[in-house]
Amino acid sequence: MLTVVVILSTVILFVPSVTAEKAKQSAWIVPMVASLAGVVTLWLVTQLGRRFPNDTLPQYSQMILGKFFGKLLVVWYCFFFIFASILIVHEFIEFTSITLLPATPPMVLSLSLMLVGVYATSKGLEVIARMNQFIFPLLLIALMVGFILSWFKMDLDRLLPLLEEGIKPVIVASWTPASWYGEVIFIAFIFPQLNKPKEIFKKGFLGLMLAAGIMAMMIFFTIAIFGSELSSSFTFPFWSIIRYLEFGKYIQRLEIFLFVIWISSMVIKISVFIYMGNFSITQLFSIKFKTALYPLAGLVVFASVYSFKNIERFMEVLTILWPPIALISEIGFPVFLLIAAILRGKKGGDRRLKR
Repeated sequence: MLTVVVILSTVILFVPSVTAEKAKQSAWIVPMVASLAGVVTLWLVTQLGRRFPNDTLPQYSQMILGKFFGKLLVVWYCFFFIFASILIVHEFIEFTSITLLPATPPMVLSLSLMLVGVYATSKGLEVIARMNQFIFPLLLIALMVGFILSWFKMDLDRLLPLLEEGIKPVIVASWTPASWYGEVIFIAFIFPQLNKPKEIFKKGFLGLMLAAGIMAMMIFFTIAIFGSELSSSFTFPFWSIIRYLEFGKYIQRLEIFLFVIWISSMVIKISVFIYMGNFSITQLFSIKFKTALYPLAGLVVFASVYSFKNIERFMEVLTILWPPIALISEIGFPVFLLIAAILRGKKGGDRRLKR
């Protein structure tokens, strides 16, 4: 269920407000539509993985396209994962500084996340997966408790009329979330290391549907409590709900518990993306895994702090610039690679993954 944590850790921050702005009271349908991008990406990854069971995307891209063009594609994916890592760290900075630690310098927040993330990355993929096994159920429990307590504050009339302006606003609002569901592309970089490759699509699909279902519930509750207009005006609407939830004198201050779990999930996500970015670099230049890890981490820390003047500029990048870059990387290039592999009759040999 690594895919669930990777997707939800950042989606829960901005998606409720971004979708409510465009799809209004029908925004809770958006995750189901947006998740189709993740399903397509997952299918492409598994199809390529079956043709090249012992190779990663950086390896079989050179087998399909030739060494020169294959390496160019690897360069693109290096950029993709580095850019994504910068966005992830800045999301952490924005959320933490706005909600709990406004006086803390952004550099301190960035360094604190990256130090833990790089340490996990240096220990390997198995350590990241074991961290996820611990955090995943805690994240689910925290969200379920939030949903249960939110139930008593809902007004279902705020969800009507459904699809007032048709399906088009829902499709338009799915553009940005689709890029996050497509993040399952990371599986293409670790496919040979996964157990039971024949079950990857089934398990990945279940993970995508679980993430979409949780996201739909989150938006559903947010709009039912605040309404679509107020939800779209908040930067972090679901957090605004969690802050004021309580159950008598016994269950209060839930946001502290959720915040700790969320930080842990962000550590997992940044670990995964730094791992993939560093792995792509090692495949490109044939160097040891840790050689580029620390310079890469330093670049991400510096860029995450100084690349965005304010949250408005960051939201523009996140909702306008990032989706096409992400979807080209998550769907466009895998489609091209699969078609080229089929037309050229390319299949992987017995070569084992090396790191």
